[in-house]
Amino acid sequence: MFRNSSDIKLNFIPIDFTSTTFKGSVLAYKSDDQLRQLRRKYRESHVFRRADDCIQCVPFKESAESLGEPTEYNITEHFMLARVLVHHALIRFLKSKGYEFASIFPITRIIGKEDLMMRILGNSPGNTLMFLRPQYEIESRLIVPHNKDIKFGLLFNFSVKQGFNATVSELKSRGIDVSGRYVVIEGEIDPVQSFVESKYKRKLMGKIEEINGTMVKLSDFRDEEKIDSTVCYLEPRFENFDHCLVSMYPDNHEGILNKKRAEIFKVTGAKHQVERLGKLIWWLKKNEPIKCSTDLSFTISEQLYSPPRGRDAGNFRILPDPMCVLRPGGSITVKWPVDPHLEDKGPFDTESFPKKAPRIAVIFPRRFKGEVEIFMRQFKDGIVQNWKRRDKFVPYSQGFIRKYRLTACDIDLYPLEGDSDDAQAYREKCLEVLMLC
Repeated sequence: MFRNSSDIKLNFIPIDFTSTTFKGSVLAYKSDDQLRQLRRKYRESHVFRRADDCIQCVPFKESAESLGEPTEYNITEHFMLARVLVHHALIRFLKSKGYEFASIFPITRIIGKEDLMMRILGNSPGNTLMFLRPQYEIESRLIVPHNKDIKFGLLFNFSVKQGFNATVSELKSRGIDVSGRYVVIEGEIDPVQSFVESKYKRKLMGKIEEINGTMVKLSDFRDEEKIDSTVCYLEPRFENFDHCLVSMYPDNHEGILNKKRAEIFKVTGAKHQVERLGKLIWWLKKNEPIKCSTDLSFTISEQLYSPPRGRDAGNFRILPDPMCVLRPGGSITVKWPVDPHLEDKGPFDTESFPKKAPRIAVIFPRRFKGEVEIFMRQFKDGIVQNWKRRDKFVPYSQGFIRKYRLTACDIDLYPLEGDSDDAQAYREKCLEVLMLC
């Protein structure tokens, strides 16, 4: 069924322009500074794009000042300019709706109304120290097949934006160890991006070496060796985020981290992305057409882009199942899936593999000793099936030794006294085990 019809869809929403041509003008390009000045001076009325030795200029306000030599552009011939117009049209449209931005290249919108920390921690005080919200990235993109019509559209990507509301000083006052971690400060926002919130454009300063009073001494710093702890924040890395959660909730941090992963999956998982894209299409269509210039707008398709079969841009093709060689020279060649044949015939290097009695060291937190012993016994000897599957392959019934045609396998268990998240304890135990080998 899959080979005859495909349900493959891209996170790409096609758009249609209301016209094939649009009016603009051309200016001679002199310097990057000239282009920069034009964008600053006329950012409320024009879009500019450099094309070789000229500057393409397109007004989007009826009252816009006339600049350069008037010309008429064509969607097909000047497709890169059309793509830029769509990009700027989206920025103006979203800005008019009052939405927050983390960046405009690509257009990155933070969904402020979805407070994931509230879902994870409830009304616990910890949810005010950090933020975790869905992040939508939108790009104007093209699909350009050979000798075919160009397909314009909007490409969406979904992730999460996390960071700290609490300064380093506030985190330290709550007993959180911040030593050895990198910090950021709120930097100046470019006037062109004046609608970008400062907490989404923080600047990396350096690594915390020590804290004396409210002053932080930095190593690996860029500009300043010392900085006030009341104006800097931890770098919004996942390990910093999780470290604070573990520090604040030592008794139930595993459950909280699992909740965090589940909430992130509700944003980034494929099924959830499709649901969000459906809502976005409905919302965009409700607000169409979206204006690109004084005489050009675009409308939104009701469906995600489904690539046709083929080998061109934006198409897909299905490859045949691979053939797997289990003996040098190809004397035993089998179809995929290979696992049933592997148990019957053994791996490719059955006869030539020199080390047929491997030694395995297993390092694990002591509190999981029982589960680890059961798992490793099943790994070595196989999983006993208490039921039968007639004419079907029963997975991993032989175990590691028989399946890979080994003569033996020595498994040594080394319990770890530290917690499952204690990277330093794992490192020390690994070095200790290596010294024994």
